[in-house]
Amino acid sequence: MKTDYLKQKKALVVDCDGTVYLGRRPIKGSIDFVNRNSDRFQFFFMTNNTSQSRRGHFALLKKMGIRRLALERIISPVTACADYLHVKGLAPVFCLGTRRMAAELTSRGIRCTMSGKKARAVVAGYDTELTYNKLARAALLLHNKKTAYVATHRDLVCPGPSGALPDAGSFMALLKACTGRLPDKIFGKPDPAMLAPVLSRFARKEIVVIGDRIYTDKKLADCAKIDFILVLSGDTNRADLKRAGKKPLAIVDSLGKIYG
Repeated sequence: MKTDYLKQKKALVVDCDGTVYLGRRPIKGSIDFVNRNSDRFQFFFMTNNTSQSRRGHFALLKKMGIRRLALERIISPVTACADYLHVKGLAPVFCLGTRRMAAELTSRGIRCTMSGKKARAVVAGYDTELTYNKLARAALLLHNKKTAYVATHRDLVCPGPSGALPDAGSFMALLKACTGRLPDKIFGKPDPAMLAPVLSRFARKEIVVIGDRIYTDKKLADCAKIDFILVLSGDTNRADLKRAGKKPLAIVDSLGKIYG
């Protein structure tokens, strides 16, 4: 790809799963691309993966070898979700998520109840510790129409080294089949509010979103009127491009191939 594509860009908002890594394995060339260009661009790492805390994502990226990284550059929907719960006064909540996600909510002042007792809301995330008992508790709570229901994001699958894995959207589909309910509010990509930390510092023309998904990463960029670069290292392949709508700024095999 020609370097002119990024000539006027100052901030790169990079998806994580399927773009920087798959599972805990870096995608070839991705870490080197970030490190080589860290003086030229400010990198933000945006993820819908709420199975891990922001500090967990930070630690993983550091372990993979990204040298210049700050916690405030990690953007997760749990932040907006916690703010919403606080404003609405919805606590305690039943967290259909990992212990790390529950701890992140707790660190932001949202009390969680793992038993579901007296829960005023169900919060659904990417629960890699999912059990039947947790699904049953969530379903029983949601049968009560007074119980609020929110989700951190809508992804159906999370890309992994061996293929697509069930994500929060799949759990929501199961709960809808059981309770007839969908979340009252869903955070995360493609909600352009996810870009607030970046838009507070840069003009739209100075930003580019880089990701592997049409229905989250690209849709986020399109909704925010920001340029988008599609990588084919995760969820999307060339056969999917016919449903991409507006043509991306560029299409590359992987993050490390942006400069050829």
